[in-house]
Amino acid sequence: MRNPKDIFTEDGVRDLEHHLYNLEKAIFFLTNNADDLHIGCYDERQIDLLYELENMLEIYRNGDGEKLDDE
Repeated sequence: MRNPKDIFTEDGVRDLEHHLYNLEKAIFFLTNNADDLHIGCYDERQIDLLYELENMLEIYRNGDGEKLDDE
């Protein structure tokens, strides 16, 4: 994934940060309440997906080092 700061305008980066912030808060809420909500009780992929998303947040913010073709 390319670095969003290299692709988006300043407004686009701000929007992305806003959405990622909300996603981060949602993931935290769901994982924090997973026991009460029984997330992953019958299918562990449910909770695994939340942890994978949490791990991916940094990549969504900064990319994974992929460059444009002309670089």
